[in-house]
Amino acid sequence: YTFTIDLAAPNIDFKLALGYVPFVPLPDVFFTEGKEKFGQNPVGNGPYKLKQWRHNVQLETVRFDEYKGPKPKNGGLTFVMYESYDPAYVDLTSGNLDALDTIPNSALRSFQKTLGKKAIVRPTAQTQSFVIPQFLEHFGNDEEGRLRRQAISMSIDRQQIIDVVFQGFRNPSVEFTARSIPGWSG
Repeated sequence: YTFTIDLAAPNIDFKLALGYVPFVPLPDVFFTEGKEKFGQNPVGNGPYKLKQWRHNVQLETVRFDEYKGPKPKNGGLTFVMYESYDPAYVDLTSGNLDALDTIPNSALRSFQKTLGKKAIVRPTAQTQSFVIPQFLEHFGNDEEGRLRRQAISMSIDRQQIIDVVFQGFRNPSVEFTARSIPGWSG
C-alpha cells in the first residue's frame, strides 16, 4: 500500500515518530478477520515469523526468509515468559537463557561480576512510577487530592531509593519522557 501524509505544520520528529508502535503497519487479516484473531496469530514485517505460541509459557519464532532487510544469523528466537525476573536470572546465569532485558533487584549488586562481558548497562525507554488512585478518599482530582499527592511526591527521596533499592542503576525522572527517547530534554 502507498499513502500520503500532509502535515499541517513542520515537524522535525515526524520521520522518527513513524517508527513508533502506533504507526506499525498492520496486515489485511487485522482488518478482515478482526483484532482478536490477529492477536492470536500476529503477522509481522520483520526478520522472524511466529512458529508457536504457548500462552504464558513461551513464544517461538523462525527466520522469515521473505524479509527484505538484513537476514538473521540464526534460525529463530524463543521468548520465555516468567512470573518474575528472579527465575529468569537463574536461567540466564545457568546457561538456559541467552538474554534478559531487566536484572532483578536481588542481583543488582553482583550481576556485572557474575555476567562479566555479557552484562550491558544502558538507558532503556521506560519510566517507573508510584501512583495513588484518584478514586481514593482525600486523593481525588480536586485541590485537596492534588495537594496530598504533591506532598507525598515532594517527600520521597528518589535518589535514596535509587541508591539503596536499585544500587544506583536508575535515574530520577525529571519529565514524562524516558532519557533514551530522542528529544528528551531533561
